[in-house]
Amino acid sequence: HFAVDLALFFGQYGSTPEEFTTSLDVEITAEKKFDQNLVLVGGPLTNTLTSRVNGYLPVKFEKEHFPYRELISEKTGERYQEENTGVIAKITNPEAKDKSIMVIAGTRFSGTRAAVLALTRYQDQVIDNYQGEDNWARVVLGKDMDGDGKVDAIDFLE
Repeated sequence: HFAVDLALFFGQYGSTPEEFTTSLDVEITAEKKFDQNLVLVGGPLTNTLTSRVNGYLPVKFEKEHFPYRELISEKTGERYQEENTGVIAKITNPEAKDKSIMVIAGTRFSGTRAAVLALTRYQDQVIDNYQGEDNWARVVLGKDMDGDGKVDAIDFLE
């Protein structure tokens, strides 16, 4: 359901295509459509394509110990285990070097919510350290400021 917020956000930058542009991870795999620009939502447990590109991410999901609820930064060596931790990453598509993949995911559902919230509400802060790199990531921590049990604010960790 985070796709709705992301669609509203991305919609301001483009036009409506003639065919559906949203596909499930299993459809992309079955139809062999991996060699295009992709936006992947969800961690490696909920999105098989995120699992497939995990090794290319600058902030990776730890894949040695199920259920993969830790992010590890190549740049800083930091390890993030908080359940509200999320990542927004852009990488070159490993199967089509002229294409890119954006990953919006978290260590848990609330971490993915934090990443979506960061991108859709705080996009200027999300990209303030982006210098045009092919592989780039931002780690966020979601906070519940009003006490309702839902992430509604963001700290930028890296």
